[in-house]
Order: sequence, then structure tokens, then C-alpha cells
Amino acid sequence: MSPNPSVIVSYNNNNNNNLSESSNTLNFKNASEVSTFISKNLQESDLNFFYLDIKIDEKLEKIKFENILNDKSILIVIQSEEDKRSAILWKNSESCDILCVKVDDKDDEEKNYLIQFLRTRLSSDVKVLKFNNCAHLYNVVDANGFNLLMESIQDGNKIFSKLLTHPFDINQKNKNGQSSVDIAWANQDYGFVYELLMANSKFPEKFNRKEASQEIINLLLAGEEMHEAAKTRSFKIPLIRSQFPNLLHFYNSKNISAIFVSASNKKLLSFQNILYGPEEKFKFDEENYLWKIYSRVFFGSNNRDEIVKIKQAFEKLNSTEFGKKFLEFASKNEKLKIHVDCRNNQDISNLAGQIACQVCHFALDKIFNYDGNPFRFNDHFNKSKFSVITEKCAKFDCDIISEVFELPNDQWMSEVITAVPQILIEFENEEVRLQEIKSKFPDLFDYFDKIMNGKICGNWKVNFVDNSLNLDDKMQEELKLVYDLKMFWSILAFLVLILSIIWGIFYGKNE
Repeated sequence: MSPNPSVIVSYNNNNNNNLSESSNTLNFKNASEVSTFISKNLQESDLNFFYLDIKIDEKLEKIKFENILNDKSILIVIQSEEDKRSAILWKNSESCDILCVKVDDKDDEEKNYLIQFLRTRLSSDVKVLKFNNCAHLYNVVDANGFNLLMESIQDGNKIFSKLLTHPFDINQKNKNGQSSVDIAWANQDYGFVYELLMANSKFPEKFNRKEASQEIINLLLAGEEMHEAAKTRSFKIPLIRSQFPNLLHFYNSKNISAIFVSASNKKLLSFQNILYGPEEKFKFDEENYLWKIYSRVFFGSNNRDEIVKIKQAFEKLNSTEFGKKFLEFASKNEKLKIHVDCRNNQDISNLAGQIACQVCHFALDKIFNYDGNPFRFNDHFNKSKFSVITEKCAKFDCDIISEVFELPNDQWMSEVITAVPQILIEFENEEVRLQEIKSKFPDLFDYFDKIMNGKICGNWKVNFVDNSLNLDDKMQEELKLVYDLKMFWSILAFLVLILSIIWGIFYGKNE
């Protein structure tokens, strides 16, 4: 029997934020029944805001919400009876993307805090900050610019320490210009301030040594000592680093990183995994573009082994010709921020492959300026050609490529091309398997090669990429490419030829 839609817990349609409560929980056998129920009962409803509490008998599986719930906000909590895990799904009326996070049911406190945060903001001006085209529920911010981490600090809630392990932009500011550490400092929660600094936050803008705890002072002294060592005494750098293995930047009280002030020991500092601050600018050259990439990475945690692993993944990608091209391109973006989370024990090749996929997506989006598609908006020839290639790919089985066709079909072409660098990296050391995949999808790999060789998009020489991934939500990016003089003269010669033909025709008629 289908559940009765009247048990849905929903906002009243008059936007007054009053919840109509229900103690009922909807029960389904599997996730596909959930999708069917939502499609049939919610899309045509006059209500705009929904909150559903659901239990399913089977393990959690991927739910497809293709083009449903347009102009509606929804929060769904799905609990699996079999694997004792819950999935929290959320979207607001301004977005078509439904975001999902899975949590163990034993983490009830954290789960309930996230649900309450999202539930009370279903009808407000809420948005999700994206990192390298990757959105995450923990990055939801409300109309005042507050995220879940800031909320826990404002409440003085002990859940703060657990939340800090999730992928937040730790220096993100609200509409009052306050970051998480500024809020904690203003509330005199010096324990929170210390934890944030250990997670590589900047120091509070109104920092005062006289008010700080000794733990906080020790971190400041470590930063100042590293600054001195970076300038002159390189032999002390490894010693200071060993005492504070989780610190990435070693800020001083002015929030300047140690590597930023160093003129002579940059390589040693980079070797010790000491990075530029996320917003620090420095001159680009061939030697430091990887440092710039590392310094724009948001880590899933502050585990040093994780940081080393992520650097190894970037180095593996950089060892390939196409990977080096992608990374050099991405590093020219002044506001680049990359979120990498390797807490699910991926190996280096798998992690490097996923990074390759995302950086490729970023590069193609900027080069073609057409939602990540590997052709320009008015390039009907290549659009038609790649559409045929994509349809062919759907007929063959390959884990990485097959996953693409579980997405809405308007994303297929932009996603299937980014599967190529992921495959090339992940199967780099499995020659037989790689050749087998290439033999199934020859046209796809050939098209990718043509992009890398400039036969479809022109040259890859880049002056700068402006405002890409701008977290201030300014989405009008400008890309300036420097074309060879050959291209200029070729276009000019073509125009002269056309004008000559037109003149010949006109002159011939007059004769």
C-alpha cells in the first residue's frame, strides 16, 4: 500500500516558516520506491517546502531525481534498517541539484544538528558554496552567510569538534565579515579558537595577545619562529615542523604564511609540506605552479599522512603530459580552491584519477565556456560529432564511463570526456586493461587527444583565468587566450580571399 501523502511534514504554503508536525515515518522497501513516491506525490503539490522522514528495508542506494521538484525546497532523511546508516538529501528552490551526505546512525548528535540547520532554512535565501564544481551539504550557508560550523560556534555547542573534521572553507566569512575564528574570539571561546587554528584557520582579525590562552600563544610563537627560520636559518625548519605537524601555513599575527616571506628557503619549506595561505598571491613561474595548486587545496582533515598522499596524487597527475597542462592552466586562476577528501582510503592512482577528472572539467569549462562540454556553443559540427561518440559509449561496459550514464542525460557529454583522463591515470600501470578500454572507446580517446593538441579548441597558452570558482558568487568569468600569430594571419588571409571573390563577382557584372 502506498503511504498517504498527508503524513508529509511540510511548511505551510504562506512561507511563514511554521512547520506542520507529524510523528509518522514513511516506510518503503527500497530507494526506487522513494523516487516513485516523490515523483507522484510532491511534484504537483501546491506546497513549496517539504521535509520527509523515511525508512527503507534495504541498504542505501543511489536515488535518481531527474528533473523533478522544480521550484521547490526539500529535505529528506532516509534511514536504512539493514546497514544502520542514514542519507540526508537537500535542495532549495533555486537549484536543480540535490545534495546528499551519508552518516552512521551512531552519530545521531551530528546528524540531528545538520538536519535541524537545514530544516529551519528551507524557505530562506540559502545557497551552497562550490569547490571545484563539487558541492557538499556541509557548505550550505544561510542568508546571513552562516554555515553549520559557525552556527555551532555561535551556540557554543560541543558538536563543533566533530564538525571540524568535515570539508569546510575554514576562513569563509559571513555577511558581517566574520570568519569562524572571529566568531569564536568574540564569544571568548578560546578552546574553539585553538581548535580552529590547529585546523589551519587564520588568526582572528581582532587578535590580542593579552587575551589569548597559552595554547594559542604557543601557535603564534611557532609561526613567528618559522618566519625567522624561513628567512635565514633553514636548519631550524624541520625542527619546528616536527613540533607542529598539523600546521600548513605557520601564520604570524598578520596572517601571513611563512613561505610567503621566504626568499631563499621556499623549496625546503615546500618539501616540509608548508604552503602558501589560500588567498596569498605570488608570481607564477614554471617552478612554483605546483606549490600554488597545493596551497589552494582544502583537505578533508589535518592528518599529515593524508596531506602527503594528496601531494603524491598531484605529482602523479603532473607526471603526465595532459596532467601537467591541466594543472598549469588551473594554477593561473587567482581564486582557485580545490576540495580533496581522501578519508575513504583511496589509493594514490584512484585519488589522482579523480583529481584529473575534476581539473579536466574545470579546464574545459573555462576553455569552451559551455557548461563543461568539449565544444563551443556555436560549434555545431563538433557538437554533433561528440553526441554520436557519447551515444556509442553508452553501449559498452566500463565502470568509470558507465557511471556517467546514471546522471541526467544533459550532463553526459560534459562528464564522459572527463572520464578519459581519470582512466589514463588510474590504469596507467595496467597496460593490458588500458588498451582494452581504449579499444572499446577509440573515438572518445581520439577526441580527447585532439583537444589536448589544440585541434578543437586552439592553443592552450593562457594569459590568465579571471574569477573562476569565485566564492563570492560572481559567476561571470572571463578567459583570455593568447593565440599564435599564425592563427591571426590565417584569419586575415581568409577574409582577404572572401573580399577578393566578392569584388571579382561585382566587377565582372559591371563589365
